[in-house]
Amino acid sequence: MYLLLVFALVLLLAVLVSALAKRTVLSTAVLFLAAGFLVGDGMLGVVEVTPASPVVATLAELALFAVLFTDRRPQLRRRPPTGLARPDTQGPPPTAPRPPSA
Repeated sequence: MYLLLVFALVLLLAVLVSALAKRTVLSTAVLFLAAGFLVGDGMLGVVEVTPASPVVATLAELALFAVLFTDRRPQLRRRPPTGLARPDTQGPPPTAPRPPSA
């Protein structure tokens, strides 16, 4: 029961700080990791989960779903290759000879 309550609270907190997390390098997945350490055997011991517990497989599947489908970072999208001349760029084309160095 505590596990579901903790998950719901952390999910609510993640939604509330998602706009802030968008502007940083860290994602909201770090919040879940820190919460798991805090409420688990590492600190408070509120939730006791062993590796053989059946809830571990379910949590692993939920975490995999969250990472694969909800943690899309827009700034990590593929950018066009540099060196191709675009109309909005200024300066010599990439094939222009470099000036001699002094």
